[in-house]
Amino acid sequence: MGDALNSDGPKSVGSLTIIDVGHGSCAVIAGKDSAVLVDSGPSASVLEYLLEQGIRIIDTVVLSHADSDHIRGLVALLGADDFEVRRVLLNTDSAKSSEIWQSLAYEVDDCRRRHQLDLQVQLREGDEISVDIPGVELSVLAPRDRLVMLGPGARDHLDRRLTSNSVSAVILVKVEDRRLALITGDLDEIGFDHLRDTRQDLSAEILVFPHHGGLSGSNPVDAGLFAYQLAQAVRPRQVAISLGRGRYPNPRPEIVEGIRTGAAEARVACTQLSGECCPKIPNVSATHLLPLYARGRRDGVCCAGTMRVDLGHDDGLLPKADGHMDYIRQVAPASALCTRVLPQQRDAGSAKYADSKDGHAGKGG
Repeated sequence: MGDALNSDGPKSVGSLTIIDVGHGSCAVIAGKDSAVLVDSGPSASVLEYLLEQGIRIIDTVVLSHADSDHIRGLVALLGADDFEVRRVLLNTDSAKSSEIWQSLAYEVDDCRRRHQLDLQVQLREGDEISVDIPGVELSVLAPRDRLVMLGPGARDHLDRRLTSNSVSAVILVKVEDRRLALITGDLDEIGFDHLRDTRQDLSAEILVFPHHGGLSGSNPVDAGLFAYQLAQAVRPRQVAISLGRGRYPNPRPEIVEGIRTGAAEARVACTQLSGECCPKIPNVSATHLLPLYARGRRDGVCCAGTMRVDLGHDDGLLPKADGHMDYIRQVAPASALCTRVLPQQRDAGSAKYADSKDGHAGKGG
């Protein structure tokens, strides 16, 4: 079933997996004897994946920000007898009043007092997250110091209100000399402006796109420009979007258009099949899916499903593009956002954003 997985090959050092958790985010970086989560998804889906993979010890959980669809899985993990979480890294968020954020705060505090985990309450630009996987490095590119100090609810010097998304942690996954993946949490336009102003190298082979391909602000025009600028900055070969079919109309057409204009050669792959691409659930066998847990599999709503890249090979994201595209051509031959003819030719599309592409530059300054 699906593509063969190379993570057990003789040269493999591990894998990066973007789990289909529905509307939420969870990435697992796993080696022979170590596992790290970047976000934990909206439910216990991460537990099902970890049980399937035989992973019982999680060395580090990095939470990009305090939204429930990124943190709820950690609450489930900490409350499960089958798992051991050794370290949690996060930023505080006094503007977040959700019940699940409060529950997580109390659960983490209780575990720490029982000497069951280490807590690090700070993620900021320049931090390096230790990982016990040969050749693998995790670097924090955002938020920068001033956003950490101001925090959600405050305003930046341009009087823009910061949200949890504005201070979302952005994590670069490197393997030896490869800039493998940029995991962006729910980074919004304000946070991206501040990130760009640091003039860091944002390039990566894989961009895990923020906010599930949805609006991070209120203006669709700004959303398309944001997607275009982010894609241009990262220059990815592949863009992964983690979304849940039906809850929100994601990915937004203007977001996908911006990605495809800013990174014209990049493959765009969504975990689940968007209603924007295929209004009805197809009655087609998804034989391209990897033999890995995917939340959408049971209901037949996976698109790429759970995606994985082997850290020791340069094969790109699995499932492979050919099989995935064959499936898309069957279920959404003319309507899939990732293959739909853009409203304008690529040159014209670039011109569409050219007048305003520098309009936000320096706003983080």
